[in-house]
Formats: sequence, structure tokens, C-alpha cells
Amino acid sequence: MHEEDIEKSTCYSFWKRNKLCTNCITAKTIKDKRQRVKIEFSGTDSYQVISRYYNIEGKNYVMELEYMNRNHWIEDIPVLLQCLVNIQDRIKAGLD
Repeated sequence: MHEEDIEKSTCYSFWKRNKLCTNCITAKTIKDKRQRVKIEFSGTDSYQVISRYYNIEGKNYVMELEYMNRNHWIEDIPVLLQCLVNIQDRIKAGLD
């Protein structure tokens, strides 16, 4: 998500809300450029949400990955984080 699109986004509708989450990690990530992870609940489902900052050609972006886990808590955080690193590497390679 591009920095300018955060307020225009309706990503919160995914969480069945009518406004930005009070703990919006995308907004926090775009502000301080730090990766964040949180657990979010929607009904009886739990999600691990990872938000990662990217600056591509001078523009600020945040990629947010939601992983639903209905049966147990997510145990493989390092694998998910490595996926984000791999995506970042592919983005950089595509810009070269």
C-alpha cells in the first residue's frame, strides 16, 4: 500500500470495521519504517499480521500480510519473515 493511500483504504472492512484500526500497523510502519507483527481477531478466527516497509524509487510503500490460522497459533514466524525478505529481494531485482 502506498503512503498516500492509507487514509483512502478500506482495508479495515476486511476486519468488519467502519474505520481504521486503532492499532493499525500499516500506518505505524509507514511512519517509522519499522517492520511490525500483531495478532488480530475477527469473529472466531485469528490472524497474524506482518507489516513491512519498502521504499521503491523514492516512494514509500507498506506490504501487509495476513495469515489466518483457525486451528493453532502460528509457530513459524521466521518462515513468514523470510518470505517477506524474498519478496523484497525480487522487488529490488526487478528494479535493476
